[in-house]
Amino acid sequence: MQQYMQANTPPSFWQQYGSWIGYAAAASVSTVMAFLYVNQLSQNDHLVADVKNLKSQIEVIQNTPAPAAKTDTIYLVQKESDIEPRYTALESAANPERIAFQQVRTDRKKSVAEFASSNVNSKGRSNVEPDESAKPTENQRLVNVEKQDFAASNISENNIDLTANSGLKSFSSDNQGNLSGASATKTLDGQFVAMDTKNSITANNGYSASRKMNYELASRLSSRQVQRALNPMTPQGVTTNPQTAKTQIASAAPTSEKKVEQVAKAENVIPKFNIKAPYRFGAGIMMDGNGNSKTVVGEVIVAKKFSITTGITWLKTKPMEFFTEKIFREKNRQDFKRSHPGDVPLAFDVYNIKVNPSMVQIPLTVAFRNNMKDNWAYFAGVGTNVNISSREKVSFDCKAPKGEFFSQGFEKKTDMPLVNSVNFSMGIEKSWHPIVVQAEGYLYTYFQPLTPLSHSAGPGLKLKVLYQIGGKM
Repeated sequence: MQQYMQANTPPSFWQQYGSWIGYAAAASVSTVMAFLYVNQLSQNDHLVADVKNLKSQIEVIQNTPAPAAKTDTIYLVQKESDIEPRYTALESAANPERIAFQQVRTDRKKSVAEFASSNVNSKGRSNVEPDESAKPTENQRLVNVEKQDFAASNISENNIDLTANSGLKSFSSDNQGNLSGASATKTLDGQFVAMDTKNSITANNGYSASRKMNYELASRLSSRQVQRALNPMTPQGVTTNPQTAKTQIASAAPTSEKKVEQVAKAENVIPKFNIKAPYRFGAGIMMDGNGNSKTVVGEVIVAKKFSITTGITWLKTKPMEFFTEKIFREKNRQDFKRSHPGDVPLAFDVYNIKVNPSMVQIPLTVAFRNNMKDNWAYFAGVGTNVNISSREKVSFDCKAPKGEFFSQGFEKKTDMPLVNSVNFSMGIEKSWHPIVVQAEGYLYTYFQPLTPLSHSAGPGLKLKVLYQIGGKM
């Protein structure tokens, strides 16, 4: 009856398509990882190109000489000041003696001017007596006093520099006058008019002279052009009203040289860690005749020729099936009911026994490796597996005394040695930094069989995809 049911019962969906689903999942994961790698590599190339472009721009900026600072041109226009200074009511009340002294000086200047004009008119006279001309007159005494006062007053006054854009002509020796005082300067504004090119000024060394100044540039400028040129350069806080200030000079400060920021140089956009030895981590699958495994691995290249690999492996061996207790006893050399007391009813007949072992291991492998051209390498290693846990999932069918069938199952932990195998492997790898793909063949020999039907694992094939951190060896 059991044989008939086993022969005619169709397999389940998982039994029929489970392996294909696993292969499809592995292929999907590999495709996604390959797509992500290609995308990351493209972004990396674009970023490296941008970094090189920025470096070239920084070099061009650093090699460009700084522009020379341009000095602003200042225009000064001379205006004849009043001979008699004007004082406000407050100044007159505060300094009455100074006002009186200034009035005396003004009267003396007028008398000296009258004397000079009369002296010029009297040059042609020939009827002057020698004795009378030799005697000092009152006007001559006034002239001497005026010269002394004028020299004393010039010592305390500040030197006045008169500048003009078009230049100055030399002093005229035949037009020496006697006017004194400093000439006021004024900023060009909307009320600018053409001034006399001959303004008599007083020199600081005690004598007066007439300077002929040419304002060729000023005569060509209109008042609107002057106002437009001066307004943008007027700094904040300076009054441009001619009634509040007589002289204002607007100048723009020279621009300072531009400072170029130093940009940190980066050879590669991928982050680099302070790791001397290259470290790799990734995942892989193992396929052999006794089962399939999934693994997460980490690899450290300790030297140019050697590497150490470890990780975690989830191993599922091929399920074992026994039709009757007798077959189970013959293959396992133990009784099924007595080996599982309390889980299998002793009074019932047992059929269709299935055992699914699983195990979690830590692989340890030391490999010798050698690099070849075009980032290819081959390696050969030896190692072992450290067993962390081992379990079995058992299911079976029971026949009741009345001929009824029912299914039961249980899961139990099995005892396995901590170190139970010797592993041999050999393979090749291809590197597209930082991605590394490895393919290797392996053979595991167990000291104690995992199952009565499997004394070794392999030969098998292992595929791994790793990501490398650190430089190349």
